This record gives sequence, structure tokens and C-alpha cells, in this order.
Amino acid sequence: VDDNTVVLLHLDDNYSNASSQTGDVTGKGNLMLMPATEVDFKAGFGSVLYLDNDARSDSSYLEIPDTDALDLETWTIEGWMNILSIGVALEEWHFNPKLVVKGAGGHCNYWVGPMGGPRYFQVGYERQGGGWDDCWTKPGTVELTK
Repeated sequence: VDDNTVVLLHLDDNYSNASSQTGDVTGKGNLMLMPATEVDFKAGFGSVLYLDNDARSDSSYLEIPDTDALDLETWTIEGWMNILSIGVALEEWHFNPKLVVKGAGGHCNYWVGPMGGPRYFQVGYERQGGGWDDCWTKPGTVELTK
């Protein structure tokens, strides 16, 4: 942790945030922490978080207490996702899983996540004064396998 770290989760059997800039995380929905070796990650990777969102009615996620530190000016988000099921059409409920999303007043201030059909990674944010901007990787960046 350094002065710029807002959230750092090790997922070592709890949802403690190593940073003092916001509080600990609360788990919502059907989720569990498990050794990485149980889900085909290399030994030594530690624990992983398994979110079970297998139906439209499910909504499993980690919620971080909102602070001014999360209103990011210059930022880096790092995470690993192994998505076991992703929609390939916009109307599918699991088309756009999120690695992170910051909501405020019913809106998304920013989000990061893969898109199913074109298989790219997208980052977007809400502009001051309204409207949205986003950028994405080349199509095919997200690899879907069976």
C-alpha cells in the first residue's frame, strides 16, 4: 500500500481493505473465497473470489464504502477475471460483466468490464455536465472458450 492506493484486497479469507482511504468490503449475494489452486490458477496465487451469478435474478458483487478517494482523477485498476459464462448478444443479461463500477445517484460514474459479443474490454465514464465517453480494446481481445 502507498499513498495512492485506495483499495487493495488480498482475499486471504476475508474482505479487508489494506488501504486506509476507504473501509473494508462487504460481500453481497452468493460468493465465496477459495484457494486459487481449486480453480486452475497457479499455486502461490493465494485465494480467489468466486461470484455465482448464474441466473438473471442473481447479483453477486463486492461493495466498497464510498469516499472522496473513489472519485478518481488519475487511476489504475488491476484485477483478474475468469468468466465462466458470458452473453454474446446485447439483450442477454450476462453480456457485460463488470470488474468494477462506481455508481452515484442511480448513475454509473465509471465502469470497467468485458463485452460479450464483440469480445473486447471496455472502460467508460460519465462526463461532467452529462453524456458518456468510453474506450475499448480491439474486438477479439476477450477470448471465449468452451
